[in-house]
Amino acid sequence: MKKIYVLLLISLFFFNSSVYAQDFWEILAFPDSVKVSSLAINSQGDIFVITSTENASDGVYRSQDGGETWELVYQFYQTAGGNSIAISEEGNIFLVTNHGVNNFLKSYDNGNTWTLNSLPAYIGGSAVKIVSIGSDTLYVSKWDWGATLIRSVDGGISWDLIFVSSGFGDEYVRDVLKTKDGKLIIALTAYDINAGGIYMSIDDGSNWELVTLISHQIMDIQLDTSNNLLIADRSNLINGTGGIYKYSFNNQQTDTLLFGPNICGIITNAENKIFASSTYGILFSSDGMNFDYINSGIPFQAQMGDLQIDSNGYVYALTYGPSNYIFKTIEPTITNIESPSVGIKNKLWLFPNPINEGIDLNLKLDQQPGNYEYKIYDSYGRMMSNGNITINESIIQLDTSNLKKGIYLISISNETNHFTSKFISN
Repeated sequence: MKKIYVLLLISLFFFNSSVYAQDFWEILAFPDSVKVSSLAINSQGDIFVITSTENASDGVYRSQDGGETWELVYQFYQTAGGNSIAISEEGNIFLVTNHGVNNFLKSYDNGNTWTLNSLPAYIGGSAVKIVSIGSDTLYVSKWDWGATLIRSVDGGISWDLIFVSSGFGDEYVRDVLKTKDGKLIIALTAYDINAGGIYMSIDDGSNWELVTLISHQIMDIQLDTSNNLLIADRSNLINGTGGIYKYSFNNQQTDTLLFGPNICGIITNAENKIFASSTYGILFSSDGMNFDYINSGIPFQAQMGDLQIDSNGYVYALTYGPSNYIFKTIEPTITNIESPSVGIKNKLWLFPNPINEGIDLNLKLDQQPGNYEYKIYDSYGRMMSNGNITINESIIQLDTSNLKKGIYLISISNETNHFTSKFISN
């Protein structure tokens, strides 16, 4: 049996400890009478969901307890359905619906009250996507026979047309982002050859150039921590294959990270771990080269769609087709948490490392005895073991017999101190 030996300058003993393996995802208890179309989370962790079922229950739903309970904070007019929702850095909420008028809604008080406006007609049809960048800059994609993108820099009071498809292909802007150095990037989903792809503007939308992946259905784009562009491709319109790509702005090169599956969403966390939604569930990579499915807790196989991440590292997943399912990671996906600088810097030593039969953990503390909590995470961010310890004296053993081969992180913390270290199980 593998064991962790925790050696302290003062002793420890256990109470209420548990060691378990668990699902990666949980299903949030969302109302089953409506179908989710879009989801956004503010910096406080409040979840906002809009629905598009075309019945009397459609509207904006809010949860302020991590998805445990929901309230309908705004009911859509007649049979309008919500298409897309976004939240600004300041917490202002914006959404677009499929209604002909009053199809742009905004709230400046966390969803308690709403203001209705109509988007300008320009060319193009229904508003299908809204993206918020910064405090009050909004981008809205419209789709008819060709792609149209409009922008507002004053929270939706006035709008300008900044992009129109050069041809007449069936396509629309699926996502928008801005790089740290000011490049404006848009992803186009297409249904005709010689449409779609990634476009870039270096002059804030005045001029555009195609940079990569023409004739592809680009569904989502995301910047990694090195400012490379990660691209979710549902389909190459020539051969029908999808995949995950990385575009480097430095060398203007597109690399294939994963070839084959239809990818409809992509997200990264602060540790550059990649999550992607595919035909067969959710893919995960900790290094950008090797991908594995992490579907435990998802009870069926379906094309997964939009992915979101909150400020605490929890990832949320929707299905690509209409459903009332919202999946959320049971644990935060960010595990390498920095220790706060409290008093004298303390250190956590693990030995031997890697472990075969056991691991000795030396914890040297210049402080009074107290209660601590320990947690062990795998490389996916799943908590594999946890318990409580009280510092007193002598040595303590942690049972790690449930750990398979891999890299793990152990965290020991209380209200004022936090210690983390990685170890390998062979």
